[in-house]
Amino acid sequence: MNGLKLRAWVLVALIGVAGCEGSGGVPSGPSAAVIRDNPGVTLVESHPGEAPPRYIARLDSSYLRLGVLERGPAYRFLAVTGLRGLDGGGMLVAAAEARELRVYDASGSHVRTFGSEGDQLGEFVDLSGLVGVTGDTVWAWDARSQRLTSYLTSGELVGTVQGVRDPGGRGSAGRITELHRLGDGTYVARSLRSSDNRGRPESDEISLVRDSIVLRHLDTTLRELDTIAVLPWAETLRQLSVVTRDPQMVSLRMRTMPRPFGRTSYFYPRLGGVVTGTNDSYEWMLRAPDGAVQLISWVPDFHRPISRGQVTELRDWFLSTARTEQRTLEIEAFFDDFPLPERAPAFGTIHVDASGRVWLAEYEAVRYTESVWMVFSPDGQLLGRVEVPTGLEIHEIGSDYLLGVLWEGNVPYVLRFPLVEID
Repeated sequence: MNGLKLRAWVLVALIGVAGCEGSGGVPSGPSAAVIRDNPGVTLVESHPGEAPPRYIARLDSSYLRLGVLERGPAYRFLAVTGLRGLDGGGMLVAAAEARELRVYDASGSHVRTFGSEGDQLGEFVDLSGLVGVTGDTVWAWDARSQRLTSYLTSGELVGTVQGVRDPGGRGSAGRITELHRLGDGTYVARSLRSSDNRGRPESDEISLVRDSIVLRHLDTTLRELDTIAVLPWAETLRQLSVVTRDPQMVSLRMRTMPRPFGRTSYFYPRLGGVVTGTNDSYEWMLRAPDGAVQLISWVPDFHRPISRGQVTELRDWFLSTARTEQRTLEIEAFFDDFPLPERAPAFGTIHVDASGRVWLAEYEAVRYTESVWMVFSPDGQLLGRVEVPTGLEIHEIGSDYLLGVLWEGNVPYVLRFPLVEID
């Protein structure tokens, strides 16, 4: 399919949007732009500058916070899988543990709840996330039942659509794990395809396994229109061992762990397309629904070395998650017996705001400081940076607000920050 092939360049702009080792290792600097015109794709190539990018926006301290235990069940969350702003300043929250959609007004007061646990129409076996909100209509995805449900924000059920798996998937792979609604009513679906490398049990060696994700463009009935992209997924370390209990019983034991400083891919819908990026390099692409690459924004030769202190910090964090002595030994083996990457991933994750600007998070293996996001214009030029609180999981960036979830211990809290542009 032609969408997976890179067409010729249409525009090359050398704009100094980032350096390799600015403050905190993030890109830095502006410099002049050189534009070349060729048919096909827009390429924005960023080069180092002397000073870090300026701050272009800040989160105001007058934020709204939901999750007060004393106010009753409607204000308590165990897991939040979706969060969207509503007209008038309200919020819609997908409370996954209760399989409920909850509406709150601009003051944070609970207005109504709809949806429930179950396998009937209007119910959720697994409330996996919000697919989109347009006007007074909301779409929510149930990955376990592969069902899309739409409601009015008043709580009235509109209808359901059954999903169709990726025909290239094997076993549990191929199921739609994430779904996003585009402006024209069609959808972007993510599904998993397993790697052919499953590890070698006869050697008892640690293998590097990297599955793929498939992004598909689906119509309003969730039937496939096109394949947008096939991207490498998270790097995983896997060890298969043959376990023999008696001559008649042989089984395999599998141990896995995310690769320390491992690479992965991210995507986020934007207007009528999709922004994708794989953090092997500092680069993101804008793709049309048919997969055609329309824009590439990148920082060449962006390298962030991994320090011994970062390795120790990440190793200690992994070990803190071990619940048994056996798991502790496995984690130590994964660190000691398989080589680490030569450099850290280029960035953390991708988001797109209401105006089409692309946000890239600075990569941090273990976060103890403010999160730095680099913000690019819709045409690929670096505008500056924004800092958000440590550990804030961003769900939506509107024109003048930012919605996110922040965990304190084992409890998630929903926060709405006013987003203030800086002149």
